[in-house]
Amino acid sequence: MVRSARLAAVTGLVVAGLLVGCATGDGRDLAPAIQPPPPPPTTAPPTTVLPDPTIDVLAPWPAGGQITPSAGCGTGAAAPALTWFASGVSPVEYLVAIAVDGVVQDVLVGIPPETTGLSDSRLPAGAFWWPPTEVGRRWPGVCGPEGATATFTVYALNQQLEAADDADVAEVASLAELTAVAHDIATGLVPPPAPTPTS
Repeated sequence: MVRSARLAAVTGLVVAGLLVGCATGDGRDLAPAIQPPPPPPTTAPPTTVLPDPTIDVLAPWPAGGQITPSAGCGTGAAAPALTWFASGVSPVEYLVAIAVDGVVQDVLVGIPPETTGLSDSRLPAGAFWWPPTEVGRRWPGVCGPEGATATFTVYALNQQLEAADDADVAEVASLAELTAVAHDIATGLVPPPAPTPTS
């Protein structure tokens, strides 16, 4: 009987100790431990990088070589058969400026945006040699001292060219430089004059 009473007393002390360890002192259970918030991400989300707009111009003659004789100076001159490949470009129109020894001589404007080059037989629909008062005039060809350096610069314009009708070709080329989203150059040497067509 005494042994049973002692056992009951010890059991009661153990239970009381457990209850004290699990209590907050005000009769409520301890709240579960709060986990720390996850750390913020250390890397930025991926972004889409658009390629820089570019144009690659190709000419039917070697770079720095003699320009096709049919494009030489004269009434029978044909337009140079340039080809260009555009990347990341959505132009409103193209423009081609032709210079000899750094002096702009001719500008072809109004080239439709879907055009990928010039044919030596005909111009793209809607394109014309500047100035507009001479629409339909025959291109005089690449004129200058034989062997001089000629450059053909193709501009992709992000807006329609707006120039005064009396602006000269150098002014139009400067406007193209300002409104171009991309451009590239083909170079060559001025050929002998183109043969004059016979009737």
